[in-house]
Amino acid sequence: MDVGEAVDLAKEYLASERGRQARAAVAAGMIAAAPLVMRIPAVRAHPLGRLLALVGGAAAVVKAAELLRDWEPALARTGEAPAR
Repeated sequence: MDVGEAVDLAKEYLASERGRQARAAVAAGMIAAAPLVMRIPAVRAHPLGRLLALVGGAAAVVKAAELLRDWEPALARTGEAPAR
């Protein structure tokens, strides 16, 4: 299986009902964990963690989770299956 085929399979899964449920569950976990993760000293000590804290840390993670939760893949709208 090449990378392109794996991406197509992932898109197909994410467009399904179970994929929507998985996206919602991951987003809920990210939203719940964001404030706690931003308090971990190792996260704040890392350059990426400092940058994330600078831009609003937990709020940025929550926004990313909301985007993930609300994202609708193109396959879900068109009903097309990827070519294999």
